Amino acid sequence: MKLLLLDADVIIDLLSLGCLELLIIKKKVFVASTVIDEVKSYWKNKSKVNINFRENFVNTNKIIELSANADEIKQLVYSKMPNIMPF
Repeated sequence: MKLLLLDADVIIDLLSLGCLELLIIKKKVFVASTVIDEVKSYWKNKSKVNINFRENFVNTNKIIELSANADEIKQLVYSKMPNIMPF
């Protein structure tokens, strides 16, 4: 099963709870490029833990980075949304 994480706060919470590594073992995890560099630290046992998320998870192939340019996003949105726009 695949899992797409689109929010840095979700990743930070998973790190804080110690659940991210287990999730990676059980699921193929994808993270949006825009989110990866937002994850800089998390809290563990009342202590702030700094992390290089890209180095620890993306560069080690534990998590797969996804990205799209504006045209790709537009194509996806228009192909999935009902045609309600007048243009």
